[in-house]
Amino acid sequence: MNLENIKDVAQKILYEIRERKVDKRATVLALEGDLGAGKTHLTKEIGNILGVEEEINSPTFVVMKMYETKDKDFLHLVHIDAYRLEEKDKDNLKLEEIFSRENTLVVVEWPEIIKNVLPENRIKVSIQHLEEEERLVNID
Repeated sequence: MNLENIKDVAQKILYEIRERKVDKRATVLALEGDLGAGKTHLTKEIGNILGVEEEINSPTFVVMKMYETKDKDFLHLVHIDAYRLEEKDKDNLKLEEIFSRENTLVVVEWPEIIKNVLPENRIKVSIQHLEEEERLVNID
């Protein structure tokens, strides 16, 4: 992945997500990768494809942001950045409620921090640095 083909990567991920969707509950996309790997950039492109009109920024300090979409399958996009999340904050966010919302795509950056509350049927996407502008993206 690079800036030139990030839209193609985002479309491929959304295709995979739609193919795997089995019910109306939220689909959870766990984005793994080092700092600066492109997790937020990929989330922005996914939001663009889904028709989010607001600017999508990293929710590092607010932890979670919700967006309305124009997509027929995913009416809401929830973007969670768990990087600074502490154990005591997990209950306040009502994550289990978020994960059970209908017609919602939840994108989680730093999912390893909240792995004990993530649904088992999450879709894992890992992003690895190859070169300055090149990334390797794997979907599990």
